[in-house]
Amino acid sequence: MGRMVAGFLACVLSFTLFLAIAQAQDTVKIGVILPLTGPNAMIGQEEKRGIEMAIEKINAAGGALKKKVELVVEDNRGDPTVIVSAAEKLITRDKVVALTGGYSSVESLALLAAMRKYEPVTVWQGGGAVKMDQMYGKERWFFMLHPRSPDYQRNITDFLYNIQPRPKRIAIVYEDTSYGVDHSKVAKQYLTEKGFELVTFEPFKSGSLDLSSLLTKIKGAKPDIFYWIGYAGDSILLTKQAKELGFAPKMMLDTVGVGFPEFRDSLKKDSEYICGIEVWAPSTKFSASTQYPQFFPKTEEWVAEYQKRYNREPNYWSIISYVSLITLTNSINKAGTTEKEKLIAALETTDTMTPMGHMKFFKNQFGAIHQSFHEMVVFQWQKGQKVVLWPQGAVGGTLSYPFPSWEKR
Repeated sequence: MGRMVAGFLACVLSFTLFLAIAQAQDTVKIGVILPLTGPNAMIGQEEKRGIEMAIEKINAAGGALKKKVELVVEDNRGDPTVIVSAAEKLITRDKVVALTGGYSSVESLALLAAMRKYEPVTVWQGGGAVKMDQMYGKERWFFMLHPRSPDYQRNITDFLYNIQPRPKRIAIVYEDTSYGVDHSKVAKQYLTEKGFELVTFEPFKSGSLDLSSLLTKIKGAKPDIFYWIGYAGDSILLTKQAKELGFAPKMMLDTVGVGFPEFRDSLKKDSEYICGIEVWAPSTKFSASTQYPQFFPKTEEWVAEYQKRYNREPNYWSIISYVSLITLTNSINKAGTTEKEKLIAALETTDTMTPMGHMKFFKNQFGAIHQSFHEMVVFQWQKGQKVVLWPQGAVGGTLSYPFPSWEKR
């Protein structure tokens, strides 16, 4: 009797294992790493919305290799140490065929250092530090969608240089991790080469609860432009405390922190006239892809679908994550396999229009062999909307300069 029971249990276990293997073979697993909680959760949730929209379309169209695409999502909590363990889990335990996701340069550098021993195909949308290009850009398994810090600073410098009357004195402060340090060095170089005077150039701690002493010092330097390089939470705090101190220079400008609807919604009228730069804005207009129109419609159609689905305006983090996942699965289908070398070759041939712009990987001047997007738009908040001011061919309105006092906003 005992032998019969043991035999029966063995059969059940074998059948269960068979089903598990069969089910695993019926899906194509892709690992996604995002900062869904922690200091960068606002960005991670935006990326998650774009990825959710993409996976629904992918599987509705037949998935990858005629199999359902299964996303295995890990929250790295904005912690570089967590991102390493999350990636190792995805590769060694979950057996994903590729990785996507990402946000900051600090997290991305930690990931890349750890992934050299695994070399997974990675289509990454986070991090703008040139250090990533210099250290890991030549890795054939690594594909980067996000523009680099010089792409940001070239556009900002050209924008400021073309303002009339041209500002002269600029105060720069930057958060003290890889992101801020890398951007600030390039900004300093580009702006001084164009003849601007830097009256302040100082780091600050991202996530600080009080930056009033730094702002008091900057106010005393009397800059025309106050330019900070920081994340969304930093941008809200700096703007609030600038108002409290009565600091109202001719322009307040940031990189990525002021682009989210939460910046406008949190500060309301105090967000008016603040300028920022983004990889993409919803008001841009790109035609539909001829190869993949079901995935990459023209920009206004994609924006309308996103707004209907989530009842909010998309940010560039939502569309870059969407494009990243679609590009990866399109390449799997083009390769006809998840075999690494063939998938890399398929990704390298990507050449299509997307709602975010033209998608094609190229070799940049900083050592990376697979960079994609590099164009940027400078905008200003006006009446609760982003008005695109740069580049000249994409201008959607007129810069309000100099800024009015806080009382007149």
